[in-house]
Amino acid sequence: MVKRQLMKHNLHKLLNTVLGEREERILRLHFGLNGETPRSCDEIGRLLYLSRERVRQIRGLALAKLREASSVLDI
Repeated sequence: MVKRQLMKHNLHKLLNTVLGEREERILRLHFGLNGETPRSCDEIGRLLYLSRERVRQIRGLALAKLREASSVLDI
């Protein structure tokens, strides 16, 4: 239980540190973080007034940033 909470804390810290506000929000919505239901690119696009394709692009860039940061930080 403690390990899970620590992982959750580290994930939130990483998201806040590495990503911009819009990137973070898109990932939180897409993966259902914070206890929300995971949403599709279409749903996120409607919420944020973006096209489905733009949401997909931002999500991909955000995931690449997280991968790079995790390898640098050795997470």
